[in-house]
Amino acid sequence: MTILLDTVAWVAVLAVGLPLAVLAAESCMAAARRLRPPAPPIDWPSVAVLIPAHDEEAGLPRTLSAVMPQLRPGDRCLVVADNCTDGTAVIARRLGAEVLERHDPVNRGKGFALDAGLKHLSTAPPDVLVLVDADCDVALGAVAALAAAAADRPAQGINVLYPPTGGGLTARLSAFAFYFKNVIRPLGLAGLGGPCHLFGTGLAIPWRLLGHTRLATGNIVEDLQLGLDLAVAGHAARFLPIPCVSGELPSGDNAAVGQRTRWEHGHVRTLFTQAPRLVVEGVRMGRATVLLLGLDLAVPPLSLLAAASLMVITLTGGWTLVGGSIGPLAVVLGLCGLVAAGVFAAWVRHGRTWVSAADLLRLPVYLMWKLPIYLRLVGRQQQKWVRAERSGEAAMVAIDGLTLHALDEAGTVGKVLTELEAGRGGWVATPNLDILRRYRRSPEFRKLLDQATIRVADGMPLVWAARLQGTPLPGRVAGSSLIGSLATGLGTVGRSVYLLGGEPGAAVGAAEILRRRSPGLQVLGTSAPRIGDQFNTAPLVEALRLGGMPDVVFVGLPSPKAERLIAALRPAFPATWFVGVGVSFSFLTGQLRRAPRWVQRCGMEWLFRLSVEPRRLARRYLVDGLPFAAGLFARTLVGGRRAT
Repeated sequence: MTILLDTVAWVAVLAVGLPLAVLAAESCMAAARRLRPPAPPIDWPSVAVLIPAHDEEAGLPRTLSAVMPQLRPGDRCLVVADNCTDGTAVIARRLGAEVLERHDPVNRGKGFALDAGLKHLSTAPPDVLVLVDADCDVALGAVAALAAAAADRPAQGINVLYPPTGGGLTARLSAFAFYFKNVIRPLGLAGLGGPCHLFGTGLAIPWRLLGHTRLATGNIVEDLQLGLDLAVAGHAARFLPIPCVSGELPSGDNAAVGQRTRWEHGHVRTLFTQAPRLVVEGVRMGRATVLLLGLDLAVPPLSLLAAASLMVITLTGGWTLVGGSIGPLAVVLGLCGLVAAGVFAAWVRHGRTWVSAADLLRLPVYLMWKLPIYLRLVGRQQQKWVRAERSGEAAMVAIDGLTLHALDEAGTVGKVLTELEAGRGGWVATPNLDILRRYRRSPEFRKLLDQATIRVADGMPLVWAARLQGTPLPGRVAGSSLIGSLATGLGTVGRSVYLLGGEPGAAVGAAEILRRRSPGLQVLGTSAPRIGDQFNTAPLVEALRLGGMPDVVFVGLPSPKAERLIAALRPAFPATWFVGVGVSFSFLTGQLRRAPRWVQRCGMEWLFRLSVEPRRLARRYLVDGLPFAAGLFARTLVGGRRAT
């Protein structure tokens, strides 16, 4: 029995020991190396940039605006609008890309979209194919660097994800884990003489090698499989240590878990199906690159490896305590120590800008967050391709009877720009706690606000209430922030605005600031009329039309005056968007101080504003707001529902 239990202990140590040893070697090697980017290329092969896109109208303009200027005459950029239900194809054409629209509800997934794109490009193939996702930022010079590096074999550039604005500990650790996987480990593996995996975006492949690939599949980690197929065919990718693409982690809890689930489940499944094959193939054929790639693939996601190591330590420690051999425990503890030292050294060399030392000490919190993902590996593995939910996309969410669009700030801007491109106007409302209270108590106001085309949460109490009822929103969309981001988006496409309302002089000053920040923005005019409970819209309509029909009107009035005025003006401007921004003109000009960003993020902006304007806001926040907020949290905690 002792021999049997000793054998079990050693088998358990071997199961975690091999990936721990590989991880320790990669980490230590990365800690000893610098990220040394090659010199910018003088010349490079012809290029086609292929961008698969499914409902990417919000992020695609940013990506194409970075890609198109990097192309030379004769280079191509193809966007595959795959089963899209939004304006992805329209935006891509407007920004100068070729567009292939694909509609196949059965064969869904990035792999099928890539396969369709390759068939389209094959009539006039380039020397090198560059793959870029539709929701990422592409670094200046990335296309040329990738094309030059991939003249003879595939190349993978640096691909990172940043935590969303206001992201907490989990977001920071997730971003660092992504950086560790996509930058630190490939750097270490390259130092050991190994190749690199492909990460799905920011990569380049010689066209002549694409015959070795199988793309038309629903594989949920199609990029990883693509790199393995090329490596087995004798064309392993090289790591290109220059920043090529970047993006942002999902800001919503549901989106973050969904994206992580796809990555982790796909990685683990590929580990079990492909890593043994690669190791055996590498040994049998004497191909070190394939062997090293297989060993690297055998390292599971770090949180899963940590959990497995803890289980083995518990097992071997218990066996030692009852009189078993101390050897298994000593080996696993030694390997864990090497990994800890290697990860710490790599963090010191490359990762201190991502997380602090205090964050690293709180890794168990991150492990607990990911535990449900690993539990679903047993019996409920994700088998099908699922597009990662982007920022600004979610179901409609009802809070206390008010239906909100689960959009973040970028998604709201993207939606407005897309609707403008289609010739449609609308109204963006940004309800806060006070507006929600009025909505519940006034049937007249409820009828007004229900007319808004987009309603997004401007108020952390609404965001907290959504979390309490289990339907988290992507975050807060403050009108005072939206005015700047929307003006920037409008400026990039030469659109126009009109500033209506505000304190005397505030609209004029705000217009000048917006014009200076967004050079392409056309400011058609400003006016600050006195608006009472009763008003005549005719002079306002005439003033708005004087300089031409504006694309967007920012209305700097308090609620409910803003809602009443917008509802009255909209029929005269069917192609214009109206956005209520409250006192934002005064924030822009400095007439009013806005709370510091950290105060905004923790939901205490109301307290800051109360200290600045106590007379005006004391009743609103203390007498009306706090009791209503308490009731709201109680109602949503007990009986919240999701609107569909």
